Amino acid sequence: MQDDLGSFLTQASHPSRAQLRELQGLDLIHQTLDDLRAAAHLAADAAGRNDHIDIVALADLLRLESCRIALLQGGEAALEEERPSGEVDFF
Repeated sequence: MQDDLGSFLTQASHPSRAQLRELQGLDLIHQTLDDLRAAAHLAADAAGRNDHIDIVALADLLRLESCRIALLQGGEAALEEERPSGEVDFF
């Protein structure tokens, strides 16, 4: 999907700000899923050893502040409140 989006953007003449924001939203979803995948892997490792999750290791794995808040501080609202902003980062 990312390759197709990249090709589309290369061929698009002038995407609108709204289109760019939607692409940022997709990128945010992608980064959030990456963080959750890493957290699930760490949790599976800990469960396999009948141990607790290493919170420091988990914090180091997470790239998004909203995921850190949601997973480490129980702030589920952080994931709902996050809105794409800043410069567009195309995958």
